[in-house]
Amino acid sequence: MVYKYISVVNVGIQIVGTVVLGALSSWIGVFDNTFVVDATKFVFWVALPSLVINGIGVGIDFYSDAFVWDFIKVFLLIRVASLLLSFFLVIAVFRERKGLGDVAVQFLNFSWISTIVHGIPILTAILPDPAMAVFFGLMAGISSFLFQLPLQLFFLEASVLERQMLSPEVTDEEAPTAEKESTEPHEINKVDEDTHLEEEHAEIKLESDSKFETPKSRLALWLELVSRRDILAQVTGRVLRNPVLWGICIGFIISLSTFGKTYLRPLNDEKEPNTNYVEGLEWFVALLNWLGDMVSPLSLFSMGVWMHQQGKDLISISWLELAGSMLVKLVLIPLLMVGLVDVYDLPNTYARSAVLVAALPISLAAFSLGKQFDIGEASLAANVTMGTILMLPTLLAWIEVMDHFELYLI
Repeated sequence: MVYKYISVVNVGIQIVGTVVLGALSSWIGVFDNTFVVDATKFVFWVALPSLVINGIGVGIDFYSDAFVWDFIKVFLLIRVASLLLSFFLVIAVFRERKGLGDVAVQFLNFSWISTIVHGIPILTAILPDPAMAVFFGLMAGISSFLFQLPLQLFFLEASVLERQMLSPEVTDEEAPTAEKESTEPHEINKVDEDTHLEEEHAEIKLESDSKFETPKSRLALWLELVSRRDILAQVTGRVLRNPVLWGICIGFIISLSTFGKTYLRPLNDEKEPNTNYVEGLEWFVALLNWLGDMVSPLSLFSMGVWMHQQGKDLISISWLELAGSMLVKLVLIPLLMVGLVDVYDLPNTYARSAVLVAALPISLAAFSLGKQFDIGEASLAANVTMGTILMLPTLLAWIEVMDHFELYLI
């Protein structure tokens, strides 16, 4: 008898196979880190915005009864909970990591979910309508762009000043600089938006975390950083230059104006011919589809190249720390999502999709952020790698658990 969810297994193997192929290509010398940088730029500046504009502007009707705003809300709450947990760990648990940059790293480890690169292929294998897979993947990522991205950038920008303030003897002239190239292989690497961040930041050696000895001094420092207008201006400018954010805005305009629904869809909501459809604009949607289809394969292949280029640095943190992060990301976060979809009474298709997307690993974009700000690279690399390895068994486990308890059957 064929396994009920063989389609999920096939997609999981397809994803892992693409990553492995990228690693093998790097191993035999066909591609190197330069390819990762160039592929990342293309995905972030061209392919991902195309996918977002098409998915939101043409594929989504915000006025339809099928659109459930609570689906976006539950992912926003997941990210808020992850942020609070990150603050708690930094303040109460970790003894050596006490900075805003460390909060940012934990925030990335827990909630920088690969909602598009992994999410759309996985949901396509589960849902009867492929368009719904794109819909859920994009909706899950909206809170990431509108909420998590600005906070991540603020914490990371603040961490640079934080280290300067805690190591006053390291001056700007003495601090070495390095030109770091982004290795983000996909969409959501929201920070690959500015691949020259490395030129704006110095590598500042953090002397000793012992200077964070008391909550009072730490809190005072954080409050001072929050009040810095230069940080807020830097973050605002970087967010406004984000091409994916512009893609979201354009998609919202096309959808809210009903232009996409009225003129760009050949079929209406009842799957009947749309009499207002303009055939002369078919090239526009076809081009967006063509470019958007490159996001997942190119990103995953780049991830494989990146993994080989990292070598032994892929997993260089303690296994205990890594196990704790995996427990939070792959078990506790999806479990919290189960509670949230029940609270908001999401329809079964929405609820199951939300739980499975929450169980996905974090994207390579997280490592790119850490690398560009010179913090948490080892932790983020390990979480990206192990999360990708455990993705398929984790998803299958969650599917079986939901089936066993008859949760959100579709």
